[in-house]
Amino acid sequence: MKNVIGLIVILLLLIACETDRHKTAAVAKDLLFVKTAKIRKRTVRRTLPLSGLTTPFQSYNIVPKQSGRIEKIYCEVGDRVTKGQLLVELDKENLEIQKKKAQAQLIMAQANYENAEANLARTTRLHEEKAMSNVQLENAQNMHKNTQASYDLAKATLEEVEQAISDASLHAPADGYIAARLFEIGDNINPMMGNLAVLVLHRIDKLKVRVNVSKDAIGSIRVKQQVLLPDYDREASVFSVGVSADPASGSFPVEILLDNANGQLRPGVIVSLAIIVAEQKDVVAVPRQAVYEQEFVFVVQEGVLDKRNITIDFPGDAYSAVTRGVKAGETVVIDNLYALKDKMRVRVE
Repeated sequence: MKNVIGLIVILLLLIACETDRHKTAAVAKDLLFVKTAKIRKRTVRRTLPLSGLTTPFQSYNIVPKQSGRIEKIYCEVGDRVTKGQLLVELDKENLEIQKKKAQAQLIMAQANYENAEANLARTTRLHEEKAMSNVQLENAQNMHKNTQASYDLAKATLEEVEQAISDASLHAPADGYIAARLFEIGDNINPMMGNLAVLVLHRIDKLKVRVNVSKDAIGSIRVKQQVLLPDYDREASVFSVGVSADPASGSFPVEILLDNANGQLRPGVIVSLAIIVAEQKDVVAVPRQAVYEQEFVFVVQEGVLDKRNITIDFPGDAYSAVTRGVKAGETVVIDNLYALKDKMRVRVE
């Protein structure tokens, strides 16, 4: 009999436990799901989001200093070139002929000058010995001056021809990419007709982005201010700030300088960026979406909400710096805030 009673008691206890488990599960099932975030110390930033078109940091027109026929072009559009690399050569045949003539004239002028110099030295010595007249000395001196002038002219002529030969070879003024090729081999070019470029080279190890900033925000922008590029991992900063507004739009032009050492970006691409106008570092930061009615947050502790009054010291874009009400390491709810109440039980996703 005792065994039967004991068995009945055990069955009743099992039924009660199972009933409680179902009740607990039902209650848990009815609880509101919430998303949460951990409070940490971080840098809180306030930024000015903008977008603009990338342009080369510098552009170079590869223009010859003299007219001539293009003999060779060593690059194509899109080629990467390095500073000093030979890009274009003009026809040098006539210049080489002129160089040979100038060299011959220089040899003759040098010989005449050396003879005149020796004659002047001899005439001067004999004049001192009273063996030469003043007129003979003066003639020797004039001959020396004339041959020296001819020698200097011949030397300058040769240097001029050699410079023209050097100028007939066009080299890259900087590392970059060939952006345009405006002439072909065999074309004649005459810079005197205008600033005609054979090639256009873009330096893109750095890029500029021109953006327009409103009159209300321009006061917070300064040169060297840090700029963020959400889509690209690279450094950027404010390069220049316009001093006068565009009459049509009323906005101020601002140039952003981007590091592009890896060449990932090219000119002509629209990029989104954000100028950091203010920030606080190493502060207790609460996500902006966790703040309810501008002054409350819901802290979650073991599934129970604790409504806290907070003091916001510095509102940022994604986070706000808080000086009272929460501390680093606590967890706050970031969604469904309108449905929450103090001491309410919730389910954390």
